[in-house]
Amino acid sequence: MSGTWEQRLAAITRLQRGRVARQQLLAAGISSAAIDGLLRRGLLHREHAGVYALFDGGQLPLARETAALLACGRGAVLSHRSAAAVWGLIGAACGAVDVTAAGCERGRKRSGIELHRVTELCAPDVRIHHGLPVTSPAKTLLDLAAEATLRELERAIDEALVVQKVVRRRELEDVLARAPTDRKSTRLNSSHITI
Repeated sequence: MSGTWEQRLAAITRLQRGRVARQQLLAAGISSAAIDGLLRRGLLHREHAGVYALFDGGQLPLARETAALLACGRGAVLSHRSAAAVWGLIGAACGAVDVTAAGCERGRKRSGIELHRVTELCAPDVRIHHGLPVTSPAKTLLDLAAEATLRELERAIDEALVVQKVVRRRELEDVLARAPTDRKSTRLNSSHITI
């Protein structure tokens, strides 16, 4: 990456909705002292440990989600209600950003992030949507089944299958076949059959 530190910072944050991780700044050749100076002067604002917002220019769409993914590191994807909102299957998600990370060790709790840990995420269960790693619509519906009301789940399935056509029944059947039999797989199975 070339240019002044301001140009390097602008290039990174332009791609990430005004958000940047400390490790990215260091990799771009911006020193710890320079980062601390930007924080003191109010040009960077701490959003999570090691994740900053450039200036205080308000909330860009999906900025909270971008910051949460940066805070959780490589392999993290939006999931559950946050993924359902990104896919447009439910209204905007309020509260903590849902993130699933595969193979991560138990770590510290992060304010504003609900971290779901799994041993692995299968390739068919991850997509890039709006430039962010997010669970596939089928996996999102399976995760949503664990916490949504039955009516909310049915509406989300209808939105995915009938209105937007972002998922096919076969994809739902595939994700159900790979899921352990539990409450959420049972709820998704009984819901998607009726629609």
